[in-house]
Amino acid sequence: MLLAHELVKKGISKGKFVFALCRVGDSESLELSARDYIQQAGYKVLAGSLPEKLGYLKAAEEGRAVTETRFAGLNQRASKMLQGIIDIVYDA
Repeated sequence: MLLAHELVKKGISKGKFVFALCRVGDSESLELSARDYIQQAGYKVLAGSLPEKLGYLKAAEEGRAVTETRFAGLNQRASKMLQGIIDIVYDA
């Protein structure tokens, strides 16, 4: 977020930034805390998150996307985040 703050100081609007929560732990309260911190600073945060999970690493090693893991729950989390990206692009 330091880079975003520096860019805002250079004149770029906070509305141009969207944060993605990647490699987060499994703690829902910590994720909510991080999300709240970013939003309180005036930035957008994508829905969903990508936790630090071996399933994502294995998918990448096998040349598959984050939505193509062997685990339905991980695929759903990744899909939620990707839908957030789509929503922002189409709202722009």
